[in-house]
Amino acid sequence: IYSCSHDTTTRKWEIARGACRGTMEGHTANILSIALTSSGEFLFTGSQDKTIRKWDPHSGNCLAVMRGHLNEVYEIIESSSGRWLFSSSRDGNLKKWNPF
Repeated sequence: IYSCSHDTTTRKWEIARGACRGTMEGHTANILSIALTSSGEFLFTGSQDKTIRKWDPHSGNCLAVMRGHLNEVYEIIESSSGRWLFSSSRDGNLKKWNPF
């Protein structure tokens, strides 16, 4: 399981032990949204720093920084087809991404 936080980190947790198994760092402001793809191949986080980050959830490496919103990113969701990523922001925009 993964969590995002106001301390600008994303954490990977082992539920059985309740232990943190890794920390992903890179955002420069509070992280407000998180989405793991249905395949489990990628993890996306959205932040008050106006960016979306694409992560390898296994290694914890940041694979890309996606820019385009003018304000904080509130929500991220993968399309049912698994082909697109959608994000919404305080700037009032909904964006469609093809980050795969």
